[in-house]
Amino acid sequence: MPRVALSRVLGLLERCPVPRSLRRALYGRYCARYGVRMEESATPLEEFRTFNAFFTRRLRDGLRPIDTDPKSVTSPVDARVAAFGAIERGRLLQAKGLDYALEDLVVVPELVGSLLGGSFVTLYLAPGDYHRIHAPFDGSVPWAIHEPGTLWPVNDAAAATIRDLFVVNERVVTALETAHGTIAIVKVGALNVGSIRVEFDSAIGPSSRRKYRVYATSQKFTKGEELARFEMGSTVILLLPRAFAIEMDLALGKRIRVGEAVARVR
Repeated sequence: MPRVALSRVLGLLERCPVPRSLRRALYGRYCARYGVRMEESATPLEEFRTFNAFFTRRLRDGLRPIDTDPKSVTSPVDARVAAFGAIERGRLLQAKGLDYALEDLVVVPELVGSLLGGSFVTLYLAPGDYHRIHAPFDGSVPWAIHEPGTLWPVNDAAAATIRDLFVVNERVVTALETAHGTIAIVKVGALNVGSIRVEFDSAIGPSSRRKYRVYATSQKFTKGEELARFEMGSTVILLLPRAFAIEMDLALGKRIRVGEAVARVR
């Protein structure tokens, strides 16, 4: 079965009701396998009617304090740092020996121009991570685009071997206009990702290959406010214009949580 079709089928299954009598055993096995910290969940295990509801669980209030420095850019997700660095000559590092073009990733020429000479942070969400995505800085979202594509896995092995992985996979690019330039948050789909849901529109899920769809909006977000969520795991690429500098203590493989600073205004 093709990867996109398989992900669509799994997405449907994830929305099927799970009998209450089976929830603790089913979800508990997943927690044990992937290290889910259910003590952080705002909802008890037995209350999740579907696997999708369990996967996209909210956290208890106050567990992810947001860095209060008005100059800080915070991590939009709980994740592991998979790559970071400068956007040099319009290209970003994917993995050792592999890079890809900024223009292929974000599609929109005006956004490409504003990000040249800037920096990026690639954040990988493991299956056990919290999968809601938060605004990294105060700003407004003028538009987002949905770029259809395939659904390769996005783990380390895939990133090291599949050329242009993040630009051939399905993705949603959100522009966040700030007082210091436009930040882009790229949500990359992966194998078994049911959909990417954004706060200003309906779910964006696997679809046939076609010209990208634009979502126009003018919604404002404050740093730390929920922006989107993955319905199954994947990767977020945070793209920053030249006005921002990546934090000195950022390192490959570092575990980072929502609200922790990853960059600051220069």
